[in-house]
Order: sequence, then C-alpha cells, then structure tokens
Amino acid sequence: GKGAPPARGAWGGRGGGPRARRAVREPRAPPAPDRRAGGMAAFAEERDGVFHLGAPIMPAQEFYVARTTTDPTFELAYWWWGLHIAQTWRERAGLARDPRWQDVQDRLASPGGVGDRYAAVATNEPLRVDDHPSLLMAFGVVPETPIVDPDRMRATLLHVLDVWEWPTAWGWDFAVMAMTATRLGELPLALDALLRDEQKNRYTAVGHN
Repeated sequence: GKGAPPARGAWGGRGGGPRARRAVREPRAPPAPDRRAGGMAAFAEERDGVFHLGAPIMPAQEFYVARTTTDPTFELAYWWWGLHIAQTWRERAGLARDPRWQDVQDRLASPGGVGDRYAAVATNEPLRVDDHPSLLMAFGVVPETPIVDPDRMRATLLHVLDVWEWPTAWGWDFAVMAMTATRLGELPLALDALLRDEQKNRYTAVGHN
C-alpha cells in the first residue's frame, strides 16, 4: 500500500522544517545563564584554597593594567552575586544547584583593603582616586553579599567623598555614590552625592547629564 504522507514542516510545507531540524540537534545546548555562569566559574583561579579573579582582567575603573590586575573589588562582588543568581534560576527550573559554581562561590576571595577601607584591586596600585569610584559599586550596584563588609564599605565611601578628583569622574558615578550611601543607611550622604555641584553632575533641560 501507499506509505504515510511526508510530514509537514513548521510552516505547512512538505518535509522537515525548523522544528524537525531542531529535533535532530538534540540535546540542546545549556541555556544562556548556565553558559555564562559556567564561564564565570571557569575563569576563577584557585590558589591556596581560595578562588581569585586573575589577570588579565579590566575593572570598571579602566585605568588599571589588565594584564597585571587581580581581584578588583566590584568585580568580585558581582561574580559572587552572578553565581548566586544563576543557581537561583536553576532551582526555579527544577534543576539541582551546580556543585562547581557553588564551590567557586563559597571560596571566592573577599576584596582586599588598605587599613579599614577597601582597595580597588589587589595588585600594586591599590586605589587611584580618579575616573570611576567603581569599588563602591560592590555595595551600591549589586545587592549586599557576604564578601563585602558594610562597615568597611562605609569607611571607603567617606574616603572617596573626601579625596576623589571629581573633575575626572563621570555622571553616573554620583548615582553610584548615592546608591551605596542609601544601602548603608546614610541618606544625607546620598542626597549630597546626587546634588554635588560638579561639572559632570549637571543636567540639561532635556535631562542629559
């Protein structure tokens, strides 16, 4: 007898369409968050039982030398937080937590410091006081994480407000300071940062900074 008619494609035509081709390609690649988190975990270097963000790495305060920079403060905080979010998404999808990511998260280095304050990076030049004060983003842009101490960040914020070369800062830096101050409960400092009279903290009539 006659065989079964050929299957219709995804758009109604005869033969295999995109859906059929997708079926042939199974198993699918892991979702994008899994790939990103896997890359983050693979990037971290283990030394003496601690995971570090090693060179080359360019922090948000882009004046440091990528080939020698290690463990920038903001990037450590968002590495921890990013892995935490990736694990949360896995759980919401009904998947087990990834043990490799968890190991990196649990043993990730805490940011380095100078006295009672945080440094920007863990290498030779611990804090430049120009460009973006991005070390504050470790507490103001990403949520609070266990690797950042609020009291030490408060001392860091006060130091930045006191010594930073403000003509070199950029418009969004003032919002960063305000968010950090707000999370620390320092609301007057947050308002002072938002209203600070600096060349790059002004707004045109149409809202441009």
